[in-house]
Amino acid sequence: MDCLPDFGEKIVCSLLIETREAVQNIDAIFAVDGIDNSIVAPFDLSTSLCVSGQFDPPNFLEVVGAIEAAAKAKSVPLDAGPANIQAEIDNLFSRGYRLTGGFDVLQIRRVVAELVGNFRLIPVRLRCSSYPSKGTG
Repeated sequence: MDCLPDFGEKIVCSLLIETREAVQNIDAIFAVDGIDNSIVAPFDLSTSLCVSGQFDPPNFLEVVGAIEAAAKAKSVPLDAGPANIQAEIDNLFSRGYRLTGGFDVLQIRRVVAELVGNFRLIPVRLRCSSYPSKGTG
């Protein structure tokens, strides 16, 4: 198998930081040699902190700050997801993240919500009398 000697060079080691336990051990985790990047998993992380799906409670922000500081101290590239609007992406990049991703379900939800909002803005002026009656063709 000629591919085996090169295979090791092509492997990427990405870590998902998604639990309170991982954050408690973040310095030891980031000290491991060979980590290519680390991804903060906000939904799982918020759930492990008992604030599921909430990304602004103080305990969540504190934990994310600890991850960011440890990643910077150990020179571990930090990635994040989901970031679905430009302001979120810009915020993450300004804090040192190098890659962001989105969840298609969240993007679809946002677009559908926008569309529904637009439909509510359309004035409805239909009256039954504006349609021809049967037989008046």
